[in-house]
Amino acid sequence: MEMLAPLVAGKDVLLPRPEGGNPALADGLERAGARLQAPVLYRTVPAATASPEALRLLRDGRVEAIAFASGSAARGFASLFGGEAAALAGRARVACMGRTCAAAARSAGLRVDAVAEGGLPELVEALDSAMSTAGPPDLR
Repeated sequence: MEMLAPLVAGKDVLLPRPEGGNPALADGLERAGARLQAPVLYRTVPAATASPEALRLLRDGRVEAIAFASGSAARGFASLFGGEAAALAGRARVACMGRTCAAAARSAGLRVDAVAEGGLPELVEALDSAMSTAGPPDLR
């Protein structure tokens, strides 16, 4: 964030954000001296029911990989499947995009096999690496 200071100090910055989102970027911009406007523009609402096909595949142990690109996706998975979530996800390799996402997944009771530092290409690489590991997932 220190690198941002010369770019944003004293400037008006608009950061559209989700309700309940991670405040790290907004906090960093403000510390860097930006005059920040960070309106909440959307809310992530978890699904009320799972797709029957997805649930069947999970329960049958046929899902080999789960990729979470956000903490809200990991929390939504855990919320949707409740007490069954950890067992269902535990049959697959689980990768998360970033440490914040991984922390949310772990806080929701999910095991995380790989953490990607970067965007979607890195998430795919992390998942590929986790799936290349011999043997079943470590059911810690």
